[in-house]
Amino acid sequence: MKSYPFRYDPKLQMMVTKYATPFAIFVVTLGIFTSHPQQTVKLATLALLGLAVVINVGIPLVVRRVRDDKVKAGLAQAKMGSNIFINTFLVYFLGDLWAPIWLILALTPIATAIYGTRLDTIGAAAGSTGILFLAQVLRGPNTFSAWSQQVVYAAFMFLFSLLINELSHSPSPSPQEQA
Repeated sequence: MKSYPFRYDPKLQMMVTKYATPFAIFVVTLGIFTSHPQQTVKLATLALLGLAVVINVGIPLVVRRVRDDKVKAGLAQAKMGSNIFINTFLVYFLGDLWAPIWLILALTPIATAIYGTRLDTIGAAAGSTGILFLAQVLRGPNTFSAWSQQVVYAAFMFLFSLLINELSHSPSPSPQEQA
């Protein structure tokens, strides 16, 4: 298996933000308003969602103005770390009320797959899977059926992020090869 060099590219970051942020907002908003959580959970998840929107819209705007690539990469890492932190709590709060919430954990390895190495992608998938499994342990139920679902979610995160990583780092075929 081939390892690819890290490709930090603000255009790729903007592309990921363009699609991942609205998807996350959609999933979380539907989760909040269709699962009818307790008022404190509803307010906490709305606050976390608002913070995530500010971070995911604000950091790319700052990155556009920064000239130093190390600072840009650091801001991208801060954005990813913030998303992981926020998504962990969103999954914990809504996971037993809204099954599709696990999808927001899949966004980190998928985004990493686009501009990170294969090893970065595996690490992001492992981290997201660890969060998913920890939330399941803490929330329960700890039944075979519940754990089977978590294993399927984990397999999706690993396999699809690795597919995306390989596709995004594969050279495009030349026009002659396509014919």
